[in-house]
Amino acid sequence: MDSEIEIQQAKNNACVQTDNLAIPVWEDTSGFDPNWLTLIRQYQQDLFPPHLMKKESIKPWFVYYFNENDKAKSTYGCRLCKEYYDQLKLNPVHKPVLANPEGTLKRDRHQNTNTISKHRLSKSHMAVIAALKASKRKT
Repeated sequence: MDSEIEIQQAKNNACVQTDNLAIPVWEDTSGFDPNWLTLIRQYQQDLFPPHLMKKESIKPWFVYYFNENDKAKSTYGCRLCKEYYDQLKLNPVHKPVLANPEGTLKRDRHQNTNTISKHRLSKSHMAVIAALKASKRKT
């Protein structure tokens, strides 16, 4: 059954192995590319808050989707919500916009600041982390 396979994959992926240490996927910052900050400053400085982009708390989940064809329309999202929200069978009604595969980009800095700064503590994001933690405890 596909749903059982997907849930098992989410459980298996709850940790990332680095240097013989298992880092929980919700704490892993290896997917955060510091070069994104340069790209943002270069092409979308007016849309992103530079101070927020440097915070350690966004590094485990933030992902930047650089658009080579239209750099000013590059988007961002949540790596954890995108990868696990559906796999964990969480309520699709509450699926965050940052889980969309194409990402999101709000029209101004204020809206992007709110979206990024509030996401980490949103109920939907916290549900993903809680489900990942619970699945890790079961293994």
